[in-house]
Amino acid sequence: MLLMGFIHLYLGEYEQAVKEAERAIALGPSHAFVHAATAHIFRFSGKFEQAIVMVNKAMRLQPYLASWYLTELSMSYYCIGRYEEACDFAEQLCRLTQSRGEEILWASYLMLAINYIRLGRDQEARLAVSELIRLNPDFTLEMDRRYSCYKDSHIIERQHEDLRKAGLE
Repeated sequence: MLLMGFIHLYLGEYEQAVKEAERAIALGPSHAFVHAATAHIFRFSGKFEQAIVMVNKAMRLQPYLASWYLTELSMSYYCIGRYEEACDFAEQLCRLTQSRGEEILWASYLMLAINYIRLGRDQEARLAVSELIRLNPDFTLEMDRRYSCYKDSHIIERQHEDLRKAGLE
């Protein structure tokens, strides 16, 4: 069910993706990964508040935090305009991925950049973009757009506008 949810999500079939994710939750109500993956589907489907609920439940179910859970929280809060909270989770993600030596560290700098811009912390945003590019020199807005599957295309446009303001070319 969850795999089908992802397939429907990436095909742009958001209602079906959500239904599959909800079915997966019904079958695995105490499985942290199922809740976190459902949060991912909910976020891209525009159900940001529900995504936050799902990932918080995943974090309660799994004390050893998977770093991408923080990605879901940060991006969901960004999408609903709660930039302080989004920034807090992006900073946590940055510390966690650094301490674990995870390659996804670059993504935390992307989230920091877009949230710092929204908070008027332009200099910090520019530093975050510098780190993003240093860690992932192949990152481009076009690549980001290609892999984004937000139901509302304005979200990816807002992210890209924020990244440009932060100095990404």
